[in-house]
Amino acid sequence: EPAYLIELISCCSANSFPIYPQVMAQKTFALRIPMPDARNLVGAFFAQSGWRIIPDPQGNFKIERGDRTKSVLIGAFAGDDMYLSQYVTFAVGPNGETLIYYSNGASGLMGGVIGASKSKNIFNDNWQALANWLQSQGVLLGVQ
Repeated sequence: EPAYLIELISCCSANSFPIYPQVMAQKTFALRIPMPDARNLVGAFFAQSGWRIIPDPQGNFKIERGDRTKSVLIGAFAGDDMYLSQYVTFAVGPNGETLIYYSNGASGLMGGVIGASKSKNIFNDNWQALANWLQSQGVLLGVQ
C-alpha cells in the first residue's frame, strides 16, 4: 500500500532578519495513506485546533489564525489574536508514500522578536501534536 508525505515549512531564516531569532522551521511527515485521505486528516486536525484552512489549486493548505490587523497595530501584544500563517504541502515520496511538508510562515515577524519567538513555539507545539495525532490514527511512518 502506498504511503504519502506531508511537509511543514517556514519561509524565513535568521540570515534574512539578523536581529530576529531563527524562525525557519520545517517538518516532513511520511504517511501510509493515499494523498486525498492525508489531506482530509490533516485538514481536520488543524480545523479542530482552531486554524482557518485555505486550500490552493494544487491541494496544498495555507493555515491561519488570529487577527492580521490587530497584529500589525500591536504586534505580539495581540496575545491569542496574534496573526499566524503556516503552510502544509502534500507530495508523493520516492517509495510511494504520502509526504506532508509543514512549515512556519513569516507572519510572526509582525510581532517583532517576541512574535517570531511565539510563532516558533506554536509551530513546535503543533508539529508535535500533529505527529502524535497521526500516530494515534495509525498512519504515521515517520517525521523528519
